[in-house]
Amino acid sequence: MLEVARGSKDTGANIWQYSFNGTDAQKWAIRKNKDGSFTITNKKSGMNLAVAGGKAKNGANIQTAKPSGAKAQKFNFLRRAVLADGIYVLHPKTAQTTKALDIAGAAVAQGAKAWVYDCNNTAAQRFMFKHLGNSIYSIQSVVSGKYLADANGKLVQRAFKGNALSKAQQWKVEVRGSGITLTNVATGKTVATPGSVAKNKVAFVTRAFSGKGTEKFRPMRCSSLIDQGLYTFESVSARQKMLDVVGGTWANKANAQIYRNNGTNAQKFALVPAGNGYYRILMVLSGNDALAGAAHCGKNKAVLILADVKNSAAAEAFVKANKANIQYGYVFGGDLAVPVDVMTKLEKASL
Repeated sequence: MLEVARGSKDTGANIWQYSFNGTDAQKWAIRKNKDGSFTITNKKSGMNLAVAGGKAKNGANIQTAKPSGAKAQKFNFLRRAVLADGIYVLHPKTAQTTKALDIAGAAVAQGAKAWVYDCNNTAAQRFMFKHLGNSIYSIQSVVSGKYLADANGKLVQRAFKGNALSKAQQWKVEVRGSGITLTNVATGKTVATPGSVAKNKVAFVTRAFSGKGTEKFRPMRCSSLIDQGLYTFESVSARQKMLDVVGGTWANKANAQIYRNNGTNAQKFALVPAGNGYYRILMVLSGNDALAGAAHCGKNKAVLILADVKNSAAAEAFVKANKANIQYGYVFGGDLAVPVDVMTKLEKASL
């Protein structure tokens, strides 16, 4: 809560945030001025919220001041959406950040249910929120592209049909204490976990709002659609069929294909952010494959560089000095073995 520090009644008292304590130092009267702005007055001290020194420059302190009608004591209230458009993970408040709202089995099927599951950083736990106006949002599953909907008291995903989302696919998002609630526009019911504790594989329901913690979520915004790391890419059209590099070779122009899951490195790829929402997709070798990499270098009359990642200057210097003779390069283990910033430095050195 916004509070006058230590409950001071003095002019120039500092303003800070503090846990709710029910005191008058956390209560504020709001008065509209003739110019459309607002003045904010503390109940305990009778002082106004003000910009220190009367100059709204970056870093200027907020403090109390004796009411004077000065511009430094006036604020415009600009209504904002509860959540900015973006991708979020929804953590049930009763489980803090250990569990998340999850599409059961990462299903893409119409009507698949949403349940509670341990956080696992998968697309099944990521949802695209889009503000439609007046705190109403669409909530689209990243894994399926379908939208969360209320289906007779059950939280499910449904496809977009026609020219607009149905009311059952629209949600009013409200801040309640330290969490948010999701209330369906069509039914007026709020998403909740059935029990007092969020347990794995328990399906979410919708019910009349009661104010209980089981109806609240902590939204955590994702910086990207998917986390950086090591992945295999399974085809949605055929489970257990993976993106695969023919022959598991490192050679340029080696073809990509779909092949049954075999656990080989030909089916392992690292996602490395390339900026502006783009990624590089790299074929990755496990740590043990650095030994095989030495044989590969010998066969192709290539150079194998061994360097401490904490002191990569020597490797960078070698690459830069010999870039005219370098056709391509590999970092054994990819970003799992070598920090991204080091990989970036080596790439720049080769340009």
